Amino acid sequence: MIRLSKRLLYSIEAVLDIACNEGPAPVRSVDITQREGIPARYLEPVLQELVREGLLMGIRGPAGGYRLARPAEEISIGDIVRIVQRTETGDDPMADSAESVLGLEVVRPLWTELRDEVMRRLEATSISQLRRKGLRVLRAVSPQPQPTAYPQHTRFKNDRVGNPHRRPTAVEKAKARQALRSLTETSRCT
Repeated sequence: MIRLSKRLLYSIEAVLDIACNEGPAPVRSVDITQREGIPARYLEPVLQELVREGLLMGIRGPAGGYRLARPAEEISIGDIVRIVQRTETGDDPMADSAESVLGLEVVRPLWTELRDEVMRRLEATSISQLRRKGLRVLRAVSPQPQPTAYPQHTRFKNDRVGNPHRRPTAVEKAKARQALRSLTETSRCT
C-alpha cells in the first residue's frame, strides 16, 4: 500500500516546483526550500535520488541546480511515488501472511484493489497537469506587478503625459489661457 510520508509529499512538491520555475537557469535547491518551506535535510537526499533514477538532471557548480530530465508530460506522480517508496524502509503489513480467513479473503484484497486504483490515478496524473494548476494558483496569490518603480510625483525631463502632479509648461499655460479666452468670448456673443 502507498504510505503517505513527508518525504513523498516533499518529493512531489519539489518536482512540481522545478517544473513551475524552470527557465534558462536550473532551479536551485535553496530556492525550492525558500518557496516551499521544505527542510534541506529532506530535500537534498530526495533530489539526489530523483537524479539517480533519471527523473531530474543535477547541474553542478555555482550556477547549478536541478531540471526535469524528461518533458513534464512524461513524468507521472506514480513515477515519483515508486522511486520514493523504494527508498523508504518500514514494515509493510501486506507483506506479512494473513492469519485469518477474513484477512486473507476480504481485507487484503480490498487493500490491494485500493492500492491499484490509487496507483492508476497517480500514473494518469502528470507533472504537466499539476504545473498548470500550480501556475494558476501562483498567479492568483502573487502580488500584482506595479506599473512603475517610481512614485507618481517623480518628474522626468521628458515626462509630460499621465503624471497628475507635474507642472504645466509655458506653452501649455498659453494654450490653456487662449482656450479660456475663446470660450469666454463665444459665451458673450450668444
